[in-house]
Amino acid sequence: MKIKYWLVTLILMLIALSSVSGQESYGIINYDISFPTGSTKDYISNTSFRGFGFEFGKYINQNLSIGVSFNWHVFYERNSEMIELDNVDISGVQDRYINNFPLMVSARYMFAYNAPIHPFVGLNVGLYRFLQTMNIGIYTFEAGTWQFGLAPKIGIFVPIGHDTMFMLSGIYQWVQGVKTIGEKRDDFPYFTLKMGFSYSLGWY
Repeated sequence: MKIKYWLVTLILMLIALSSVSGQESYGIINYDISFPTGSTKDYISNTSFRGFGFEFGKYINQNLSIGVSFNWHVFYERNSEMIELDNVDISGVQDRYINNFPLMVSARYMFAYNAPIHPFVGLNVGLYRFLQTMNIGIYTFEAGTWQFGLAPKIGIFVPIGHDTMFMLSGIYQWVQGVKTIGEKRDDFPYFTLKMGFSYSLGWY
């Protein structure tokens, strides 16, 4: 991975945390269901029910928040389709995996703060650690890369207690220019449905 991606992400994280000091903090724990699209679906068509994540951040005001998030999404499929690797057609039963780890800076704007339901829009910016694996018999093929990316999101918060809200959101993960098995480059987009809870952590 290019060093500049590390520097950009670290700078964004530092700015996000330092610029909102003294504001109310929050934590989010979420369960994720991911739906492959585009090249992701060409490689694995199954929906992923193996995903989770968490986020920590602070409110700049009642509507705007900035934080950092980490998630883990796992796609899996077994099939016997022929695949081309290094200009060679390979057939046989294949176990295909994608493990993706988004490490992102999160910005969110929440509407109707005093209403029973708080809709929001937001954007995640940061790094994806993308790992692609294929097992064919005793052979294993792997490719992994760090990739800079963007992820727009939309959703709602529903207050269920003094310091707790239920969250439901959708986020489009656009992993661009990934180094794949066979030394090619491709985009691996997918859509993630997130369900979780947001907790107020007080003022720091």
